[in-house]
Amino acid sequence: MAFKKSKTEENSVTYCSQCGTANKATDTHCKSCWTPLNRQSGQDYPLPQKKMSGKKKVAILVVVLILAILAIGAIAASGPPNQDDNTSVHVDGYFDCSFVSGKSFTSSSGYTYTAPTGQIFVIAKITLKNVDYKNGIDNNPYNFKLSNNGILYTYDSSTYSYPKHSDTVTVMPGGQVSNYYLYVVPSGINGASIYWNGGSWINVKYDPSQFT
Repeated sequence: MAFKKSKTEENSVTYCSQCGTANKATDTHCKSCWTPLNRQSGQDYPLPQKKMSGKKKVAILVVVLILAILAIGAIAASGPPNQDDNTSVHVDGYFDCSFVSGKSFTSSSGYTYTAPTGQIFVIAKITLKNVDYKNGIDNNPYNFKLSNNGILYTYDSSTYSYPKHSDTVTVMPGGQVSNYYLYVVPSGINGASIYWNGGSWINVKYDPSQFT
């Protein structure tokens, strides 16, 4: 004999714990996602969340896209920082330089230093001025590199034996000092320049006009 289902049983609802779809209490699987509905006595399932309408989804998507476009436009408009633009970047100090070259030189003690075969000494006279960097700027030889054809040359140790080279000092705000630095480079080099290597936190620029 088949038993009839009571009206209470037919009208009761079981919500899917996976997608929240309302199902009949007698259903064994969710009619929407087919998740098993093995409801046990006393077990509670979360009420289904109200689904967002298609219009609201489209509106939110449009707002997000507009904000993303505005953000990208702002970044593109700002562009990369220009390190050579002294009008927008504060300059802590300046330097000027001049060069002479030679195959050898004699130290104060009378010893003759000769460059290796195929190379020469480039002697750079560098004048450093501190504008307002309160901690002081060192004229350490390592802070200046010789640049030529995309190559940076570190000072040569013979710098300390050059007669006109003086000890490293710290230039305080408003002060300036000149010193000599030696670099060993290939013979025939031309168009050399000095590159500031004293740290990105100190903005020192090459500008001869600051020393006239």
